[in-house]
Amino acid sequence: MSDNTKSKNVEAKEKYLMEYQEVGNFIRHCSSVRSAVVSFLITVACAAFAAYFNTPTGFLIFVGHLMIVAALFVCLWFSYWTEKAELYLTKVWKWFDGDGPEPGGFKSFKGGCETSGKVLKDPMNWVLILGVLSIVVAFRIFQC
Repeated sequence: MSDNTKSKNVEAKEKYLMEYQEVGNFIRHCSSVRSAVVSFLITVACAAFAAYFNTPTGFLIFVGHLMIVAALFVCLWFSYWTEKAELYLTKVWKWFDGDGPEPGGFKSFKGGCETSGKVLKDPMNWVLILGVLSIVVAFRIFQC
């Protein structure tokens, strides 16, 4: 192996090591933002639904439902990015071990159906969906 090839290999390893750390930070960021924003949106939705019983206006129902939909969207969106980043890190780790091709960078990584499948298999997403449905059903029951 020539010195030039060794140099390129070392540069690539340093590049992917730094990117591995950055993507790991991105995963932590997505998880933190997801939990904070979803908790906030569900709290606002529950407050709007509770306020409806004191001042029954259509605006509070609209806001409550809008916040519930926003909470679901935010949860699934950040879950998608977290799972995509985890799949990319797995690809980078395999490359470090010599078991896979060069990753090519996170921005060019296509997660595809595998990412969506992991999002749908995440139990916390299902807990949130069931929780949101129970809030909406409870509101509808007590509204009558």
